[in-house]
Amino acid sequence: MVCGLALGLAAAGPLGVQLGLPPLAGLGLFALGGILGVFGAVWGLVTGVRHREDDPPRSRFAMASAGLALIPVILMVRGLWHSRGFEGLDDATTDVDQPVPFHHAPSLPANTGRDFIYDPARGRLVARRHPELRALLLPDGPEHIYKRALTLAQKMKTWEVVWSSPVSRTFEAIVTTRAFHFQDDVVVAVTPAPEGHSRVDVRSKSREPRGDFGINAQRVLQYLTLLRTGERPVIQ
Repeated sequence: MVCGLALGLAAAGPLGVQLGLPPLAGLGLFALGGILGVFGAVWGLVTGVRHREDDPPRSRFAMASAGLALIPVILMVRGLWHSRGFEGLDDATTDVDQPVPFHHAPSLPANTGRDFIYDPARGRLVARRHPELRALLLPDGPEHIYKRALTLAQKMKTWEVVWSSPVSRTFEAIVTTRAFHFQDDVVVAVTPAPEGHSRVDVRSKSREPRGDFGINAQRVLQYLTLLRTGERPVIQ
């Protein structure tokens, strides 16, 4: 029963969001399913071992239930593992000293009352731990790189470009996460660099006060990697 409940709650989280459940509620259901999955797996293993000799069918059923209960646990652990080092970074930027400012996002009704001021103290701490989170330099002029960056963002399945300024070579997008439909704000800016090159800065900020799971930092790194390599978008 516990195993079934764990699986049901873990599945109800993302499925409920697809049907209109608030993202935080969906994430809460999924997390609860993972917690119950731990208890279900322990119960199944203990029961399976205890009745291995006197009741083999019950033992096999309990062991199978334990395996199913571990599914949401594995998914949770996998997410936490991939986010290690970036967890809690709900405002990731490639420039912690002069982060790209948001021009359009603060005016959106969904962002009413939200603070877009960057915390430089936390940013410098992350920059020391993760030097790879930095601006991208490309050997082309700013106008050309801006068009490339904008085109790439427009091809992202979960990105919606909502504002752009060719004059300042800056654009903003709303990114909707796959499983729980959280919406984050992203701003990309292209500026001139020495020798006719271009510098690309990206900032990704969560709207909800949630455990970030490293999504923002990973999004910045993945986007810049695609822009650098010219590969087709694979970010969903």
